[in-house]
Amino acid sequence: MSTYNPTCPDDCTDKELQWNFNRCNPNINHGQVDRIYFMAPGGASFTNWLSLAEWTARLALDPTTDVNAIQEMLVIGEKPEATGDVKELAGNLKTILWKTHTLPFDIDQTNQENYDGLRQNECSGNHVFWYAGGKYIYGGNDGIEAFFTMNDMIPKDRKELNLFKNLATWEAEFHPERDVNPML
Repeated sequence: MSTYNPTCPDDCTDKELQWNFNRCNPNINHGQVDRIYFMAPGGASFTNWLSLAEWTARLALDPTTDVNAIQEMLVIGEKPEATGDVKELAGNLKTILWKTHTLPFDIDQTNQENYDGLRQNECSGNHVFWYAGGKYIYGGNDGIEAFFTMNDMIPKDRKELNLFKNLATWEAEFHPERDVNPML
């Protein structure tokens, strides 16, 4: 795995980060995770996850025969705040252990093929995935290794939609890499 993570200093000489705020033209992003791209845990990492050609080639592969195939899911989801345990250390220091990340999402296209996929997920639930929302995609060359819980939910009100309720869960020291989505 070649995941890029920040380098944390070994001493107390680290400088403060430079932040960037603009009062006249603020750079903001809108909510909602709207796509998830996932593959089997044994699939190969990207050479360049920002290459449209590489994404197009991987999305064209047959997921029933090629472990490197990536599938796109159209979803309605969110990425809530990660949680982590603050641990007290000697010398009145504190640290946060690896954070637990969750990504709850719904699938509203509950056709038979998607239902079969939900059932197949119950064999393992382990996937590598990337998630996208707005102009960004998250996951880097290696993607995010996560456990997926998927459930069929049929509401009692006939005016409501049947949904597949899903939850991706993973632990990591850092938030995933983010960049502009090459597929936009």
